[in-house]
Amino acid sequence: MRAACFMVGVMALRTALAVSGGPLSVFLAGRGRRGHSTAAFAAAAAGSREVEGETAVNGVNTRLHRFKVPLDHSNPETGSISVAVREVWTAASERADMPYLLYLQGGPGFPSGRPSFPLSGWQRAAAAKGYRVLLLDQRGTGLSSPLTPQSIQRLGGSPEDQATYLAHFRADSIVKDCEIIRKELCGGKKITLLGQSFGGFCILSYLSFFPEALERCYFTCGLAPVLQPVDAVYHKTFSRMAERNRRYYSRYPEDVGKVREISAFLHEKDKAGQSILLPSGGHLTLRRWLQSGLELGSASGMESLHFLVEEAWDISGECLSPVFLKNVEDLHRFDTNPIYWFLHEAIYMNGKPGEASQWSAARVQASGLGDTSLFDVEKALVDGSPVYFTGEMVYPWMAEDYPELGALTDTARVLANKVHRPATSPLRSGLLAPLPQSTRLPACGTHQADWGKLYDLEKLKNTAVPCAAVMSFDDVYVEREFSEETARLLGDNCKVWVTNEFQHSGLRDQGHRVFTTLESMLLGDGGIPS
Repeated sequence: MRAACFMVGVMALRTALAVSGGPLSVFLAGRGRRGHSTAAFAAAAAGSREVEGETAVNGVNTRLHRFKVPLDHSNPETGSISVAVREVWTAASERADMPYLLYLQGGPGFPSGRPSFPLSGWQRAAAAKGYRVLLLDQRGTGLSSPLTPQSIQRLGGSPEDQATYLAHFRADSIVKDCEIIRKELCGGKKITLLGQSFGGFCILSYLSFFPEALERCYFTCGLAPVLQPVDAVYHKTFSRMAERNRRYYSRYPEDVGKVREISAFLHEKDKAGQSILLPSGGHLTLRRWLQSGLELGSASGMESLHFLVEEAWDISGECLSPVFLKNVEDLHRFDTNPIYWFLHEAIYMNGKPGEASQWSAARVQASGLGDTSLFDVEKALVDGSPVYFTGEMVYPWMAEDYPELGALTDTARVLANKVHRPATSPLRSGLLAPLPQSTRLPACGTHQADWGKLYDLEKLKNTAVPCAAVMSFDDVYVEREFSEETARLLGDNCKVWVTNEFQHSGLRDQGHRVFTTLESMLLGDGGIPS
């Protein structure tokens, strides 16, 4: 059925593209499923925006907008993709001149959260303040030409071609999409931004390129380390994760032995080549298991990890339980949201000539410098020291443990090294199954050797746009000390709230309070002084 649907979509696209003249490969990364066909989007090419059905539930109104935007904003002739944004407002606060609040989700590579009915958390607070909230699915996520391992493979082309395509899904492209939305949906009026984690990184790109478009900016654990190289970021990340591991084992000392037992079991299986299959077909290796430390960055993460460890074994005590395997699998979404794997390190690449990330986290961990030595799991299993979990790091070996990523190994390598060659080599045997020529990426000619700029430090310096930022004191994902450097760069118009009351997930855990506090910091009605 899926193959049949795909072929119907291709035939419809050929018809549409015969009129539009656009490259087929771009549209293949867009939607081609029930409810909003790729052909329908192509047919609407004469207009840049489509509006889908409006809903009204429990006093909450929503409207879904789809925009046609260039894949490459610097070269619109390369074709278009679809970007979706959901407009949310309450009937109680509706008026003609409502201000707009655009939310930028954390990630990279994840869609915006969906509204609840009635609204809750920060969305409820924003609606109560009279905002029309815009929930953006950033390009490549959710309803916005979503990228999956399968859709990337269907693009065809060489790894260099695919890497060139993926390079258009960073913050610089995202904020240019936002500008199209602001001009077409918001009538060109200034908008307020709210950015969580990576969403805050996007705000800094917005401030770099389009500061005149912004009314106010709110950062929640998302002031990017714009003054730091990628290796420095990961050294700090490992230090924070080491401390977080220490606190976890201090809270649950019985887990020291339990985690070591699970880890030793997986280590022996790895050495024997006896892969443990997860329910969806992935491989639970020792290194993949240790990625479960991603949980430790949230307020309830220690408890989540503790309860996961608690139910590791089946009734025999000799095999990992099906419940455990399913829960571990559900912790990791790299196989369904691959942008994170491809571009997580690239979010720190600000166009310095010749600079490449080169799998920074893996290199920093292998250096053994500072706290990174604590993450030597084989040493820990020998000397009896606690086994430390890793965090949000990405690694080249993930292509082996997440089978969906395997065929894209060379594409990830190109992005990590930024060594782009002319797209003249054929597909490598066994790497990607050749597709009909009409469904493959066109040759891109020469490739950019370096990343473009994400931030303009001169424009960020002493910004005129009012900003308020909350930082978690011991955030393991966005280093607080580096965020404070960025706040100083932004100058006196950036008000700062540093707290140890919550972790990186503060906007999710205490959204109403976080949003109202940030808003009051700028509007002068009782907020935290900075």
